[in-house]
Amino acid sequence: MKLEKGDFARYAKVDREQMEVNARNDFRPAGSTCVHAQQYVEKMLKDKIVELFDEEPLKTHDLLVLLRAILPDIGAVDDSTLHKVSILTSYYMASRYPDVGLDDDWSEETAEEAYTWSKEIVEFIGRISRDESGNIVIKGPDH
Repeated sequence: MKLEKGDFARYAKVDREQMEVNARNDFRPAGSTCVHAQQYVEKMLKDKIVELFDEEPLKTHDLLVLLRAILPDIGAVDDSTLHKVSILTSYYMASRYPDVGLDDDWSEETAEEAYTWSKEIVEFIGRISRDESGNIVIKGPDH
């Protein structure tokens, strides 16, 4: 099956909806909220890759790797966004791999932060597009 724009976004919607449910429950369970935040961003990055390049995205959970697939000149991305992307990646890894170390006591504050960051990053992803010449650009107030 050839992937099309929106395929990953449909799956991302489920993660976003689960985060919303958790948000109404004081971001509990916190670990679940953090993982859904990472998955929401991952799927939206993969959807952007399909949109911009018409190709299957890399099979990775590393958000920074996916972001670099879109923006090889990572210097175009502010340090705050890169930091958030790295932290969200670590939440997925910690929840899935025992040698990384799952923090069973993730706080509601951490989950709320992950929730907020994921929405900010997805908004940023939405500003990435191609200009009239076909170049990848970041549109918006800072670019």
